[in-house]
Amino acid sequence: MATDKRKSDCCYPSWLKGGEVDSRALKREAEICFRLIKSEVVSKQKEGLGNLHDLITLSWSLEDTRLARDAADLICDLTRTSNTLERMLSLAVSSDEKESKEDEDLRLKSLTAIEQIMVAENRQYIANHHLFPSLVSFASLSTSLERMRCGTGIYENLFKVSPPVSLQLIESGGLQTVMLCCRENDSSVIQHCAAALANCALYGSPKVHREMLSKSADHWLFPLAFSRDSAVKYYALIAICLLAADQELLPLVKRSGTLELVIPFLRLQDPLEFPKTCPNHAHGRTASWLERVTPLLTCSSEEAQSLAAFHFAMEACIKQKQNRLKLEATPTLIKAFLTL
Repeated sequence: MATDKRKSDCCYPSWLKGGEVDSRALKREAEICFRLIKSEVVSKQKEGLGNLHDLITLSWSLEDTRLARDAADLICDLTRTSNTLERMLSLAVSSDEKESKEDEDLRLKSLTAIEQIMVAENRQYIANHHLFPSLVSFASLSTSLERMRCGTGIYENLFKVSPPVSLQLIESGGLQTVMLCCRENDSSVIQHCAAALANCALYGSPKVHREMLSKSADHWLFPLAFSRDSAVKYYALIAICLLAADQELLPLVKRSGTLELVIPFLRLQDPLEFPKTCPNHAHGRTASWLERVTPLLTCSSEEAQSLAAFHFAMEACIKQKQNRLKLEATPTLIKAFLTL
């Protein structure tokens, strides 16, 4: 028993004290990473990027989802406000055509770390940065599995920024890249692809939705909806329901057969238990995310209505566990629930 306790203490983050995040202690750990990343020595840069990735990954993986979000949000904000994100972008986007193995490793480490800190403010920062086009170009390169994982992960996050950014990504070939990567067998790549398609539909405008259908994105959702991975399956069904919510697009959406899979899926799920099998949803969703799902509650598609109702039930279960049951009752949300 003593051995087990020592092992547990060793793995317990030093910045968790009394069941809360010690922001000063966590900030000190993050700043050590930042100093290494800003170094001019490549080995130190790699060390800093690796340590930052480990720190943010540990934060997101905490069993207490409230503490996980508190810790991760703090690290993400510090990375941006300390200008470390600026440095990471410059390391990730190299202009050297004759890239060495060391350069490639540095870029991949930078992108892997960036992917983990892409909360809303950081995504917007990246989208407004002058290196954004170069980052998008790199994300489209799939010369190796590691690059593919990074690239699809970047797209997953960038499709959350805004409809104009989504259109820009589609025009630059981003959606095509994601769809082609759906053919891969790597679980990480497939998860990123499914989430990217869901985000494109969730954060996109009607014009974005039409672009998705014109490029047959709905057909790629069909095999994803049969995945054994709960997260992949759920993202695929969210995406098809979001497209089906547009009455004008509904006939096109039905052609792939994906929409017919929604109700059978929901009949087998428990909103209390599902987050345990779908880590991507374990922490719950932001008010902005929920606001975008709300219109599904009153759309003409029974499948979309049912999925939205299931998701709000799941969200309530998660928030109760986090002791964050307070939900901003926006006019759109109030109207939707009064209509039901």
